[in-house]
Amino acid sequence: PTLVSPHQRENVRAWDGCLEADGPSSVGERAAVEPGRGAELLRRDPAEVATPELTVVVPTLNEASNVPHLLRRVSRALRGIRYEVIIADDASPDGTADVAESLSNRFPVRVVRRTESPGLSAAIIDGLRSARGRCLAVMDADLQHDPAVLPGLLRRLATADLAIGSRY
Repeated sequence: PTLVSPHQRENVRAWDGCLEADGPSSVGERAAVEPGRGAELLRRDPAEVATPELTVVVPTLNEASNVPHLLRRVSRALRGIRYEVIIADDASPDGTADVAESLSNRFPVRVVRRTESPGLSAAIIDGLRSARGRCLAVMDADLQHDPAVLPGLLRRLATADLAIGSRY
């Protein structure tokens, strides 16, 4: 996983101009991505949820079988920390978005349904654009990244702008 500090959170920019967030993301809009960019954001009423300390963005394509396991592992790892998970799904034919959405009553998960501009980078950007957390993390849905490292990476952001986890 990769985490971005609150200081850098306000300055996140993608070089290609797809993402330009000069301040906190909007929480009152139904869609937090540009109209016509092919993503629909499904979220709970913002008034119901306090600002998370951490947003975990998870780009997905055909990860329906992994999403429940991932959400349980993230929940265990982040016990005591306000967080949200954004599933940025590239129109998975296996129903990944529906599975994630069905778990939103048990876990703080929101779904960005992407139908245009498929790809890992675009999915991450759309997920980041809809994030509400003070700090941001990006991790894979295939369970190759261990969510147990997230609290330690989050602590490192007290003295750093970026923390990157590694398997090595």
